[in-house]
Amino acid sequence: MTFGHSLVISLLILSALSFLLYLISIDAAPGWAKAARFLQWVKAVVAGLAVFYLGTLFMHNVFTFKYVYENSSTTQELLYKISAIWAGQEGTFLLWLFMLSFIGAAAAGALREYEGRAMIFMSVLEFSLC
Repeated sequence: MTFGHSLVISLLILSALSFLLYLISIDAAPGWAKAARFLQWVKAVVAGLAVFYLGTLFMHNVFTFKYVYENSSTTQELLYKISAIWAGQEGTFLLWLFMLSFIGAAAAGALREYEGRAMIFMSVLEFSLC
């Protein structure tokens, strides 16, 4: 198992845990929502780390990974290597997950009254992208 694969697996687990915590927090004490909000920020950081890791694979031409091999070459300019991160389906899903996790973390802080119900759907969407 590679580092990137373990990051994606941890994102899957974090999405499932935040879904469960937000589900519990609907009718429970506010401590559950606070824990779920923390997990949302952890998820955002891990997703950012995964995008950064994939970008470094492209920058260093690590062609042992199939995704890098199929979407990059040694003659590409820097701008095209950066855009190659979302050139295939897997990178696009990872980029969407990265953006959704940060939007979810910001929304969790803004939607205090409806946070549990709204973030359940965000967690399901993030889980489906993993």
